[in-house]
Amino acid sequence: MTKRLLADETERQLFGLFRLYRRVLPGVLGLLLILSGCGGGGGGGGGGSSSGPPAVYANQVVVSLLSGEWNIPTVSVTLCVPGSSTCQTIDNILLDTGSVGLRISHSVLTIPLPAVTDRGSDVYECYKFGSGDTFGSVSSADVTLGSEPAVAVDVQISNHTLSSPSSCSPSTITTAGVNGILGVGYPFAQYDAGTYYTCPSSGCPSTTSSLSCSNSTNGSFPCQVANPVFSFPSDNNGVLLAMDSVSASGAASPVYGVLTFGIGTQSDNSLSGLTTYTVSSSNTCGSSYSYIDASFTGGASGSCGFLDSGSNGLFFGTGAFPLCGSGNSWYCPSPSPGTISLTLTGANGNQRSFSLSILSENTISMSNDIGWNDLAGPYSSNRTFDAGLPFFFGRTVAVGYQTGGQTPFWAF
Repeated sequence: MTKRLLADETERQLFGLFRLYRRVLPGVLGLLLILSGCGGGGGGGGGGSSSGPPAVYANQVVVSLLSGEWNIPTVSVTLCVPGSSTCQTIDNILLDTGSVGLRISHSVLTIPLPAVTDRGSDVYECYKFGSGDTFGSVSSADVTLGSEPAVAVDVQISNHTLSSPSSCSPSTITTAGVNGILGVGYPFAQYDAGTYYTCPSSGCPSTTSSLSCSNSTNGSFPCQVANPVFSFPSDNNGVLLAMDSVSASGAASPVYGVLTFGIGTQSDNSLSGLTTYTVSSSNTCGSSYSYIDASFTGGASGSCGFLDSGSNGLFFGTGAFPLCGSGNSWYCPSPSPGTISLTLTGANGNQRSFSLSILSENTISMSNDIGWNDLAGPYSSNRTFDAGLPFFFGRTVAVGYQTGGQTPFWAF
């Protein structure tokens, strides 16, 4: 049997889905309760699994799939005590285009990052995902990604062992070797708009009321946990993620990708060969600057879609396929593979259709491969299509941030 994790923001005012539905290794039971030729430039993804990590430029970092799991892209992040040389590089940080902000597990952090305080009390944050929330203190850090200049940002130190408000259900982000989450995607803004609290250092009583966080575009307290890329002095208007191709029968370790910072700021990050799909500020799914229109097999009229590297499968609500047995969270089409159609349409009218293959999870679970472009499971609504990491394999996907001169968009 396999298990999967759903972390999603659909239940709060801004949408952001991070699903990490893990495979269960022999003897491991239970739901994972954490959260979601390579190279920069437009055009396409990689050409298959490679023998070693790809060479990267200064505005790029290597992405690698986590060994022993399914479709979990990770990067390395360096944090330093602000203004000092006391630093720590943390590997296996989940790369998530479906959230905003850097979140690190307290269990792997070894340097004394200073707490953010307000009127003498520590600041805590609850950031909601569908299978549980990340809860923990907010700390200041100098963050380095690749060879980009270090930026001073606030990060969340997730700690599910702390007491928390009744409205927050903290979970761990260290299961299966994932040590944190780097959110570099939607809602396309610099700050994460989480729910903030001021509490003692031991955590927050269940009756704690949240602070006001009404303007996620305002850098003033308390909306401070930030997407580090947005804070770069340049290369800060978006990212491109190019992943290796994988075959219909899966890909063994290693599987690589490249995350490129900036769009149109360097010779390696143009949108050449890609088509942009702008995100509407008003759509039928009722969330500002989050979705593009989607039409898919079994989906309801007026459906919406999004692209999320933090989801390790394609997730959509439809009766087209049966589940893989009672209580299973994956599709098992029979005969396998099955096929669905997907059409994505931007607010700018650009449209593209896909025919997607869905392989039975019963077949996938018999393999030790870690990369699958045809893994899929159900979504709670038949009006939403989550194009998770399988959609990214073999192509370049760009995320354009909302800035003064740029409307937010996806490009692929």
